[in-house]
Amino acid sequence: VLLEILLGYLWRWGNGQAMSFLSIQIMPPFGRFPTSTVGILHWLHQWNGWLIIVLATGHALAACFHYFILRDNVFQRMLLTGNVSDEYGK
Repeated sequence: VLLEILLGYLWRWGNGQAMSFLSIQIMPPFGRFPTSTVGILHWLHQWNGWLIIVLATGHALAACFHYFILRDNVFQRMLLTGNVSDEYGK
């Protein structure tokens, strides 16, 4: 996720555009990048974003698999109450 933020800043700043963060304009700290570099940054930014979406979806599907199919106590073990014991945390 941090890489996605960094790529977004580099992509915008490479185009010579300012970034707005909490209504504060952050001007580019360097000059414009060559067009090919900006294109690569844009491509990396898009694919990294899709990778984040795919990983988050896979994580959610794995959680649903544990809850609905395996019916194990993974969710209970993640709670901070500490009252569920298993073979690992005795």
